[in-house]
Amino acid sequence: FYVEGGGFKHILSADRDAMATDQGMYAIVAYDRFVNKKTSLYNMTDVEDSQKEDITGKVILDLPEKISGNVGSEFNINVRVGSYPEGDYKLLDGVIDIPEGIEIKAVKANSNNITGGLCDFGVQDNKLRLVYSNTSLENINCVSNEFPAELLTITAKITKEFSEEQKLDFNVESFELKQSSDESKTYSYGVTSASTVVGKSVKAS
Repeated sequence: FYVEGGGFKHILSADRDAMATDQGMYAIVAYDRFVNKKTSLYNMTDVEDSQKEDITGKVILDLPEKISGNVGSEFNINVRVGSYPEGDYKLLDGVIDIPEGIEIKAVKANSNNITGGLCDFGVQDNKLRLVYSNTSLENINCVSNEFPAELLTITAKITKEFSEEQKLDFNVESFELKQSSDESKTYSYGVTSASTVVGKSVKAS
């Protein structure tokens, strides 16, 4: 039963209650979707599809929502791409801005998604330069059929104390596939940024 002013109740002589209000709203939404020829309430795939971001041609950084505030603790940054262009490519390289107080320990390729090369990296002036290629400059290949595909995992380490809830930003300056040293034969991904928040540090007892 609808209650004037908002909400529902199960028994006419009783007061409004939360469960009846939940169920009443479910019914209203389900009916609204029915009369507007949308998918059912417990399907709603049309809503998911309409809200999906087009990630074609983009590089994506995945970071934990929150990282430990302890000096010496490590966390991973996953580098994913929303697509992989057709053609033969010899080298993948990128530049990522790294916050001060973060050390890069390793960069590893996901062999389930990319093959044909080895990772190398260097950090200077808080910029991580990463490269994936091979010494004979044969082709590298993305073998994943599903996107976004995780290509690389960066292992990072905290080297200084941050204040709790401090935001750390990581920005991709460039992320490119190259067919040769000729700049005209370069595929550039759309750049992006991501952030994480420092959690409370735990002092050793």
